[in-house]
Amino acid sequence: MTQTIMTKSLNLILGVTLSLSIVSCSSGGDDGIQDCNLNGVEDALDIDAGAGDCNSDGVLDECELADGAADRYELVGGLILCAPDGIPDSCQVVPDCDADGLPNFCEIVAGSPDRYGKNGATITCGPDGIPDTCQPAADCDVDGLPDFCEIQAGALDLYGKTGATSFTCGADGIPDSCQSIPANLNRYGVGAGGVITCVGDNLPDSCQPVPDCDTDGIPNFCEIQSGSADRYGASGGVVSTCVADGIPDSCQPAADCDSDGTPNSCEISAGSADTYSVNGATITCV
Repeated sequence: MTQTIMTKSLNLILGVTLSLSIVSCSSGGDDGIQDCNLNGVEDALDIDAGAGDCNSDGVLDECELADGAADRYELVGGLILCAPDGIPDSCQVVPDCDADGLPNFCEIVAGSPDRYGKNGATITCGPDGIPDTCQPAADCDVDGLPDFCEIQAGALDLYGKTGATSFTCGADGIPDSCQSIPANLNRYGVGAGGVITCVGDNLPDSCQPVPDCDTDGIPNFCEIQSGSADRYGASGGVVSTCVADGIPDSCQPAADCDSDGTPNSCEISAGSADTYSVNGATITCV
């Protein structure tokens, strides 16, 4: 409280001059008395009587709130309640990962996803009380679940993709479902025991090489399944067997005088007559 002292001189009848000191008091205005809530009581007295001043700055909490201080939640012990409590939030500090004034807890209660946790580079696949928006992680399909957690939950990660048609044959930490394979590079599959299936199995063919004599991307087995002839086996033009050998005959040409797909030697072995030879105009009888 500020006191203003005014001194006045009074001339009394007896000729005696008296000096009187008059003390004037006022509330508010230029005299420095603080009464922010205009209740007629000095703020300091309100505070002494128990009014809230959470940060001990001499300003009533209610006045700080009236001036715009945030009050979006309440802190009772370690429990957060997501509603105003008449105390500036600045006096009740709680985790707020995005510094938007709303506690992590309240953001999650309001619907912010909390499906995983992150500590440095380590991801845990369960809620951790921190909105996922504050801890971004690789998520190839943008479904809110990190790649790591999708793979942990069973998503396949058998290969990697380094270009439109380039693949690595091994896990790369990205679900295969996010790394499409062109149809012409996913023509077959190889199962247990090396059994070939002639349909794509969502694994790059380059990661499961199989015999392909003409290097057209279709295994010998699948070409034969599709109708390519396999009547014999040959090497260097010399027929080694007159039964199927698992290699399309188109990859191992052999002499076939009548172009019927069966080598001469196999026709003769099967009983076709071979009693002479013709070389130009010369006939040799054998």
